[in-house]
Amino acid sequence: MTQNENKITPYIIRLVENNNSTTYRINQELFLLIKQLVKPYQSFKTIAKKVRCIETNTIFKHAKDANDWLIKIGKSKSSQGDLHIKKVCKQKGIYTYGGYHWEFIE
Repeated sequence: MTQNENKITPYIIRLVENNNSTTYRINQELFLLIKQLVKPYQSFKTIAKKVRCIETNTIFKHAKDANDWLIKIGKSKSSQGDLHIKKVCKQKGIYTYGGYHWEFIE
């Protein structure tokens, strides 16, 4: 086995049929092709909602951008902070994340 064959590719496809799943390691070109082909059949089609930091009145395109801002200013260390921001938005101002109140903008 050559050194290139031993490398682990970061592109992985997992196919699930009934309760059986199979994982495939594939190259980038094939991964991107499959991703494009299956996109119309995506199970969860979520549309990002804008969020607003109430204290600063800053509007972000989506919660991930808001969390990136919190990381930049040192108020968050979590790459999953966008999940917390969404949770705070659903609670309608009762809780905070990163020391700020958040709300969805329709």
